[in-house]
This record gives sequence, structure tokens and C-alpha cells, in this order.
Amino acid sequence: MDIEACNYNALATDDDGSCVYVESLTIEGNLTAVAGVSESYSYPGPASSSYQWSITPGTIQSGQGTATVSVIWDDTPFGTLQVTETNEAECLGSTVVLEVNITPNTIPHWNTESINVYPNPASDVLHIAGEIPSNTQVSIFNGIGQCVYSSAFKSTIEIQTLAAGVYHMHITNNGTYERMQFTIAR
Repeated sequence: MDIEACNYNALATDDDGSCVYVESLTIEGNLTAVAGVSESYSYPGPASSSYQWSITPGTIQSGQGTATVSVIWDDTPFGTLQVTETNEAECLGSTVVLEVNITPNTIPHWNTESINVYPNPASDVLHIAGEIPSNTQVSIFNGIGQCVYSSAFKSTIEIQTLAAGVYHMHITNNGTYERMQFTIAR
């Protein structure tokens, strides 16, 4: 009978204590993060629930759908991380927001001019050219921050299985990194 309950029924006439609620909790994690460095955040809800995360500005590296995510913040002064819980009864909770102060990254970047990702937009194959050291790791993240590709550096990456959209590529090596954006168009 409670309009705030997930299982509210306007036709109910007896309060039998069967109302279901999704409790709003607090996101746990670092409130002062460093841009470009992986951070972990968690939501202390039940393991039986699913969790939809979003980040602005940044990338969710892993954990989408679970109670814990790893994120990389972009280089801006402030950011927000949001999560919405859906419990096992398919009841949707309120969106919980965490505001984070982001400090500049002191990890050296490569000269962006030294790496070329082409064609952009791409459709089936993506090429990476430039001054790229050995033992370099390449990761590609989709628009909601899910890692959709991760491998040791290859100059050609087949992307025909990826959906059309905007992607972010992280190229990392020995404490240095570069982040680039590209588009897949079909």
C-alpha cells in the first residue's frame, strides 16, 4: 500500500507488511583520486542485486553490473560516480552519487603527436602507428566504460565485432600512458 515501495499496488487494501524497498546506501572509495590512475569503488548492497554504474568524466574499466567497479578518472578538477541498484525482485533503487576531487596526474604522457590511430572513424580494422615502445598494453573501452578489448600492443586490431559508437583507447607502458578517442561507424 506504500506508494514508495517497489511493489506498490494501487488496488491493495490491507497493509500486510509485504512492501519491498531498495535501501539507499553510500558508495565507498577514494574521495580524492588521481587522474589516469585506476581506483576501486564499491556499493555495500546485496550480492543478489545488479548495479548500473556511470562516471563523468572517466572510464569504467571493469565491474559494470557488480557492486564493485574499477575506474580511471579523466584529468579534470571534479568528477561524479553514480550507481543504481536493481534488486532480485527487479525493483529499481534511487541513483546514488559520489562526488570526487581529481588531482592532476604526474605520470608522464607520450607526445600525442607521436601516436596515430586510423582510420577514424573505422569499421572493421583499426591501425596504430607511431613511436610505441615494446611491452605496451592496449585497452579499448566502450561508451559506458566497459573494457571490450585488452591485449599486448598490435599495430592492427580487428574491430568488426564491436558495435558502432565512440570508444576510448588506453595505451600504457612502464608508468606512461596515452588515451585516445575513436569512432566505429558501420
